[in-house]
Amino acid sequence: VHEPQEELAFYMVLKEMPKQATMLELGAYWSFYSLWFHKSVHSPKCFLVEPLLSNFNYGKKNFSINGCTGNFTNAYVGRSSGLVNGNKQICVDKFLKEKEIDHLNILHSDIQGYEVEMLHGADKSLSARIIDYIFISTHSNQLHDQCINLLESKDYLILASANLDESFARDGVIVARRKEMKGLDCINITLR
Repeated sequence: VHEPQEELAFYMVLKEMPKQATMLELGAYWSFYSLWFHKSVHSPKCFLVEPLLSNFNYGKKNFSINGCTGNFTNAYVGRSSGLVNGNKQICVDKFLKEKEIDHLNILHSDIQGYEVEMLHGADKSLSARIIDYIFISTHSNQLHDQCINLLESKDYLILASANLDESFARDGVIVARRKEMKGLDCINITLR
């Protein structure tokens, strides 16, 4: 167990997934959560984004070793899409449009301090209610609070939350879902 609170929450949310569910993993070094999703959901669709080429290749290799298929993109994640300092960057809204994803069951993000930028880049998708569950690894307590405020302002219910002081892992974690959607109302995670 690497991230016990997040893994418990992910396990609980996986039980809510329908057949042919779609997941987007932002920060897909090991592709751990997408692999778990792929092995748990019937006919899944997995999209993975990772900026660092060595990590990107590890994720692809893990998928291959485990007999899974996914759609991999080598890019950073931010508020907008394009070239930033010579590097490809995607935003969630444009990525979903380009990949013709009209509904996302899980958005999982572990992007090393760019979580608020990612949420701004997902503004249209959050407003359009096309993302069901959101997992965010947070990298400071300030970012953690900002993410919660942004999610709540978009009418997402916080199911579980552990900031860096409360987490048993190196990152904090937030799990949220669309308020109007039937599903889990709370995921009880132990806090440190």
